[in-house]
Amino acid sequence: MRNDDAQGALLERPTAGEFVQLVTYPLWLLHRPPFYLRIATGESAGGLVLWPTAAEQTRAADERARSADQQVRASLDLAQQEATRARQAEDELLLLREELARLRGEKP
Repeated sequence: MRNDDAQGALLERPTAGEFVQLVTYPLWLLHRPPFYLRIATGESAGGLVLWPTAAEQTRAADERARSADQQVRASLDLAQQEATRARQAEDELLLLREELARLRGEKP
């Protein structure tokens, strides 16, 4: 489908509200008043996904970094808790071995 006729004159195309579908690329343009033009992708005007702006991309990257940091902190906390439990278990095992040796009459 072309945007012009054989003589190069522009042809009128139907629009879907504030959306206009490009013919040469699988993209849509969305006019947001007063002076914003956004790019969107999708098969129809009802199922469009806006192309993220630089600010939106930065916010998303910041959120991913914050989430990764929280996961690392949670993993470190869990590892520290496990290490504490392991030390406590080793200490209790040592006490039980000493008690067993005492009951057997063995010298530690």
